[in-house]
Amino acid sequence: MSRRSRRLALIFSLGLACALPLGGALGLLAGWQWSTGPASADSAQSFLQELRLKATASHGASSFSMATGSIDNEVEGIYALDFLTGDLTCWVMPTGNAAGGIFKVNVLGDLPPEKGKAPAYVMVTGLITINNVTGNTRPANTIVYVADSNTGVVAGYSVPWNRAMAKNGTSQEGTMMKVFGPYSARQIRLRE
Repeated sequence: MSRRSRRLALIFSLGLACALPLGGALGLLAGWQWSTGPASADSAQSFLQELRLKATASHGASSFSMATGSIDNEVEGIYALDFLTGDLTCWVMPTGNAAGGIFKVNVLGDLPPEKGKAPAYVMVTGLITINNVTGNTRPANTIVYVADSNTGVVAGYSVPWNRAMAKNGTSQEGTMMKVFGPYSARQIRLRE
């Protein structure tokens, strides 16, 4: 067996060794939960409700990035950044009887491309909680961070979400607000 094959086999074995106990534990926990309580759809539903994950994801290519993040409680947003135009768009997904929305901002003012180079953006989402906001409109639960890897400049944006409009089923739209930066993460200039 080659060194690379041994390494891949080791990584696979370690992953399997971690995943099997976790899966078994969840299976035992689920079996115990259902055996100790009334075997009804309601008890299964409440058990699975507690296991619900709140995940975010992001991915990018040479001229486009996408990410997901929480807007408010059960409301999800999909963020898309077009490197060619600098347009950052958030589509708020409608859920139940709550309407969705669309919010936009152009990041070129905060993250101008380096002279003679195309922007090379990276984008991730993170959680944000701002408690001292009065009124119904407040930043969403997610801040989307955008950085240009050529310049090292980073800025963060959030959706101005109106809870009252969401509860009334009113669709929302507007301009995303800058809540971070722009700041330079690079303290030295790189030479080519």
